[in-house]
Amino acid sequence: MGNKTKRTTHHQRGLAKAKTVEDKYHALNHGYNSKVFNQLTEEIKEYVNVIAPLSTELEARNRIYRQLNEQVKMLWPGAEAHCFGSFATGLFLPESDMDVCILSTTSNHRYKTPEMITELASHLQNCGFYYDVVAVIETRVPIIKLCDKESGIPIDISFERTDGLRSARLIVSWVDSTPSFKELLLVLKMFLYSRNLHKVRYGGLGGYSTACLIYAFLKIHGQSIAKNGKPTECLGKLLLEFFKFYGPGFPYLETAIVFDRAVGSPSFTCKTSLSFANGIELSRLTIQDPNDFTNNLGASSFSLAPLMSSFGIAYEFLVNHCYQQRNRTKAFSIIGSLLRCEDIFEKRSECEGCDSEVANDAYEWLIDHSLERISLYDCPAQIQSLS
Repeated sequence: MGNKTKRTTHHQRGLAKAKTVEDKYHALNHGYNSKVFNQLTEEIKEYVNVIAPLSTELEARNRIYRQLNEQVKMLWPGAEAHCFGSFATGLFLPESDMDVCILSTTSNHRYKTPEMITELASHLQNCGFYYDVVAVIETRVPIIKLCDKESGIPIDISFERTDGLRSARLIVSWVDSTPSFKELLLVLKMFLYSRNLHKVRYGGLGGYSTACLIYAFLKIHGQSIAKNGKPTECLGKLLLEFFKFYGPGFPYLETAIVFDRAVGSPSFTCKTSLSFANGIELSRLTIQDPNDFTNNLGASSFSLAPLMSSFGIAYEFLVNHCYQQRNRTKAFSIIGSLLRCEDIFEKRSECEGCDSEVANDAYEWLIDHSLERISLYDCPAQIQSLS
């Protein structure tokens, strides 16, 4: 019986010869290996569902907010607590802290002196609901740091600042208007958290800065990447391209991410053409705050080299795993080793009555109580323009 000649396509020969990461990605891309990219997309969706807040986690944070607001009003009847940050947007991780701002119910903005901050810290220390209460006064933004006794959730309290509230409202608008933004933000937040690159005070990338990076990427490059399908059906490819785009090849030293003053659309420009109140360092990330054009969000993110490196390594990791997966008959997880969530499962297993259903009414309640309850006459003009 004669030997049968096995015919191979040009694409298969390209895959077989691929050696470098770029060769592998080029081969996968040009063959449009939809099976692998679809698997990665489905894994991202499933991962987002796993780390999304449970109804019990939402209720725990709602309880913390209500309790804290009651204590603030008990001491200061003319003040009110407002949530901002990841809890206000509904995009928090189980390990995320809670950001709360104390605002006057009138326009006098009186609750921000060192004496008053110390007074509230003492009250919260003695009320019995919190532990590790510390007033951090000698800093640009004075805060009270504390932990909730029942849940152990850390809380940061700031005073008479509306910038965080405006940022939360902006992120909610991006979630509503930009497909794939929510999924990529949750994945990237977990990615940075697992590598300890998420804390601004240690030079990492905070949640607001991460959101700006993702929004700029999706608005400028997302449509061309997802041209063969809906953005939410191309999550795998979008994540790969995000890591590639912002990896070691991105010109961080020369380039800033800026936002149009009229419509808020993002673009990239030369750093030397800009000036910020908190300065520009060529060795650091530069992101213009969409809500305050004088503020450089990247001014404190001095861990630029580890950040670039982590994005580059993640890109190589995902490309290699997609390449290995292309001809396997039995699928293995592409993203599982890159994004761990053991801490989440461990923490949730300790909570009784946890379920996977996110309480829509609780979500709507927290949005209402964190973004909408500031009277517009008490707010600066910038926040009025967002309503």
